[in-house]
Amino acid sequence: MAKEIDKEKALMVFLWYGLRHQTRKFAEESYELIEALLAPNRANFANIEHVKEEIADCCVLIEQFKQFYNFSDESIADIANAKIEKQLKQIKNKK
Repeated sequence: MAKEIDKEKALMVFLWYGLRHQTRKFAEESYELIEALLAPNRANFANIEHVKEEIADCCVLIEQFKQFYNFSDESIADIANAKIEKQLKQIKNKK
């Protein structure tokens, strides 16, 4: 079974800090992920461990928002998959 972020603990952290703080924190962590993705090392590739850590930070905050708003994994996956299908259709139409 795949490991998952602890939803209950993620919500506890979110509730402690509050919506405004965690929204600002998400903006900060998103920016750090973008920086990690765009910052090449000597081999001209992003530092993979740094990218992985920043993705984890963003995932924790996304999980907190999902718990706060009571969004199910399934409802998010349905929307995400619909968006992927839309993009694939756009790619297909450009060929």
